[in-house]
Order: sequence, then C-alpha cells, then structure tokens
Amino acid sequence: FTDGMTAEMRDSCEYYLEKAAEILAKNKFDIIRCQMVDNYDRLYPLNTWDKKEYVLDEWQKDAMRHIDAGDSMVITAPTSSGKTVIAQYCGINYKTLFIVPNNVLALQVAGGFHNAELGEFLADDSISYFSFEKKNVVVGTPETMEMVINQYDLFDYFQYVVMDEIHDLNGENGRFMERILKLVRCPVIILSATLQNAGQLRSYLEEVIVGGPVY
Repeated sequence: FTDGMTAEMRDSCEYYLEKAAEILAKNKFDIIRCQMVDNYDRLYPLNTWDKKEYVLDEWQKDAMRHIDAGDSMVITAPTSSGKTVIAQYCGINYKTLFIVPNNVLALQVAGGFHNAELGEFLADDSISYFSFEKKNVVVGTPETMEMVINQYDLFDYFQYVVMDEIHDLNGENGRFMERILKLVRCPVIILSATLQNAGQLRSYLEEVIVGGPVY
C-alpha cells in the first residue's frame, strides 16, 4: 500500500504500524475477534464504494420470471454467484419473509435491505422484547420468526418466503424451518451454495410443503 508514497510518508507509516503492533501484542489484543465477534454488529453490511454496473445472468432472469409467475424454486449456486439478487428482487416487488440460520447473517441481510431503503424488519434470537412492525421485508432466524408468525397472525401476510442455507434443515433449526414453510401460505424460494440433493428436496417440497410444482 506504500506505492506512490514519498520516503518520509513510508517511514511514518512503518513507524506507526510497528507501534500499533507493539501495543496489540503487549495487551494480547485479538483484532480478528474484536472485528468479527465482539463488534460484528458494527460492520457496515455490503460495500458502498463498488458502483460498477452489473449484468444479470440468464439463470437470474429466468428465476425472476418464475417469481413474477408465483412459482416456488430451489436455487443452488456457488457462493458469490448471485443468489442474493433473487432475494433482493423479491424484496423490491413483494412482501418477503427472509429466513437465515443465525443472528450474524440476519444482521447482514437486514442491513442490505436497509441500505436499499426497502423497509426491513429484523427479528433475530438476540431480541428479548420488541413490537412487530409490518414491513415489505422481514428478516429473521427460524425459531424467532416462527414465534413472530404465530403471535402476530402473519400466515397470509407474506407473498414470498426466501429461506437461505437450506442445508441447515437437518440441524437444530430444521424443525422451525419446516414449520415456517407450512405456516405461511405463499410460494417459497430455497437458496443454498452446498446442497447436493436438490432434486430430492424439490420432490419433498412439492409433495409435503408446497403441494404443487417446484422449479
């Protein structure tokens, strides 16, 4: 990062970096824990400096056409391949419930919708008391959102449910995720970067959850 600096500027940077390293070492300060664990909720979700124009892939356009048709879908694609764009499209155009497996991801997703001024509401496991507000996008963890849906009679409120990290269906959140899919009466979009048996899951959703075709 010192490219283009004068020798004096470079020496100053090196001096202060060495001093900072000495202070951190002396106090046994874990900068990774500080940033990613203790202060994760202060990280600004999504960068705001990347302003390049994005072009949708054909599979993304096809997924959006299915959304407009009111279809349910299972979408499996690698991390950073553009799955979130599909969820954002839902949030822009439809009342969307976005289910994520943990608080950290809930904060990140809700922050993204907040930055886009889409009117989000966050309900994660760290909330002990809150007054629910009906918004266009509701982001939450499975256990908390099951409670919110029942408590505030939201069975017919949402037009779409987006459920991320569906491979957690076999984990401790699985029972909440399945019940949410049965509680809400709307199409569902399932997202995963690691799902290996997408066909089997589609069949299960068609027969047990949705009661109709899943793409």
